[in-house]
Amino acid sequence: MSASTGKVFFSTNPNKWLGRPASAQNVVPTSPCHLAFSPGQLRLLGGQINVAAAASGAGLAIALADSEWIAGSWTTATSTYADLTADAQSGTDDAFDPAVTTTTNNGFIVAAKRPFNVLGIDVTTADGGSSAIYDTAYWGYPTTGSQASAAGWQQITQANNFIHTTATFDTTGEKLIVANFPPAVMVETVAGDVTGLPGGYYAFRMRATTAATTTACQFARIYAGVEILRQSQLAQHATLNLAGGTGSSVRIPAITGGVMVGAFFATTNVGNNLYLEYE
Repeated sequence: MSASTGKVFFSTNPNKWLGRPASAQNVVPTSPCHLAFSPGQLRLLGGQINVAAAASGAGLAIALADSEWIAGSWTTATSTYADLTADAQSGTDDAFDPAVTTTTNNGFIVAAKRPFNVLGIDVTTADGGSSAIYDTAYWGYPTTGSQASAAGWQQITQANNFIHTTATFDTTGEKLIVANFPPAVMVETVAGDVTGLPGGYYAFRMRATTAATTTACQFARIYAGVEILRQSQLAQHATLNLAGGTGSSVRIPAITGGVMVGAFFATTNVGNNLYLEYE
């Protein structure tokens, strides 16, 4: 990197994104490879993301403040959202229960005040019995073709997302979802679009198209984020460069409600790291 007139930040990250900080509601999590900042107060001048694992995707994302998003259960029989935001932001083991045990197509919704596509989830009880299969969807227009006359749920097969896990919640630990759709296709909800969900939010849904048979997954924490940039299949020890004054550097001031910026990785490795120059 060239010499910088700003500040510098460097950290390794053994996690996929934030890890499992289990922060309490409205408390900014402490996480390696993440730089905390006041909303609108950070401008990236440049940087590098280094992937220590072989053939791994990586990128940079903003973590949103808890006040910027809500979460709750989705019941398919009634197409209803029930708010469980306090549980999703509690940091307490098994506090968030999306109630998908043996009911196909039940799940949960996370909705934010701006378009987003990153979810970090701390699973403290795994799905039990046969492996559950999940799909993802956003409220908005299709990603191809003309815009629909009305917004609706646009389904994305989990395997088509940029970063996903095949058996999504079959094990405990950190789970990272980086969805594969452009923010421009998300549509802000109005009251009545989704029963129980307030207007003024951009919604992201996960549901079990094949439900677990014995035990429901439960979470200690959900974190919502906004992707800034990505690179798929970086070779081992390859570097993703953040050129000064381009790309990510012009976007960060426009993201309201962000509390920290950091790297995410498709494959964990203690050698993964992030270097930033900023002001």
